Amino acid sequence: MKLFAAASVVVLSASIAWAQNTASIQGSAVDSATGKPVNGAVVIASRTTAPAARGVATSGFDGSYQIPSLPAGTYNVCTQVPGDGYLATCHWGSTATVVTLAAGQKLTGTKVALKPGSVLKVHLDDPGQLLNQKTKKGYAPHLVMGVWSGGMFYPAHVAAKTAVTADYQVTIPFDTSLKFTIQSMSLGLGNAGKTALAANADQQIFQHASAETTHVGFSYSILSALQ
Repeated sequence: MKLFAAASVVVLSASIAWAQNTASIQGSAVDSATGKPVNGAVVIASRTTAPAARGVATSGFDGSYQIPSLPAGTYNVCTQVPGDGYLATCHWGSTATVVTLAAGQKLTGTKVALKPGSVLKVHLDDPGQLLNQKTKKGYAPHLVMGVWSGGMFYPAHVAAKTAVTADYQVTIPFDTSLKFTIQSMSLGLGNAGKTALAANADQQIFQHASAETTHVGFSYSILSALQ
C-alpha cells in the first residue's frame, strides 16, 4: 500500500512538473479588413523542429483562443475557418505566423488576421444520378475540381446537393489570376450545354475582381459513366 502511494506521488509530481514546464499561446482571430472578431476559426500551432509537437484551438464568439500544453520551441501558427469566406492564413502564398516559446511561457496577444476572400461556385447537373452510384469496380466516382495557384491545388468541396445536381465551392483571393480545372476518370463530363469536354477535362483562367458585385462561376454536366 505504501509502495502504491509513493508511486502515485511520483507520477503526480512528474505530471505537475511537466504542466509547469509547458507553454501556451493565447490571442485572437480577427477580420483583417474590419478588425472584428472571427468566431469558429481553427488555430493550429506546429513546432518547426523535432520532436514534433502540435496544438489546436477554436476561437470563441469574441475571437479569443488559447492553445495550452505546448513544449518549448519555435512554432508556425496557421489559421483557417471551416466555412467559406476567409482565406487560410498559410495558403495562397501567405506565410505562417512564427512564435518562439520558452518552457512555461504564457504568450499572449498573438493576433491572427484572416483575409476575406471570394467564393468560386461550380454547378454540376447530374440527371443520371451518377455521382451517387459506385463504379463497376465498386468505388466512388472519381471527380477532381479546384483551383491552381502558385503551384498549389485548392480543391472545391460540396456545398449543396440534390438527387440530380451538386454545387461545389472554394474560397479564393480577390484580384488574382487563377486557373480552375475539372476532370474525371470515371464520369463523362460535358459543359453546361451538355457537349462533351475534350479529353474529358476543362481548364479556365479567371479572376474575381474586388470591385465587381457578381463573379464568374462554372457549370458542367455529367453525361455518362465511363467505368
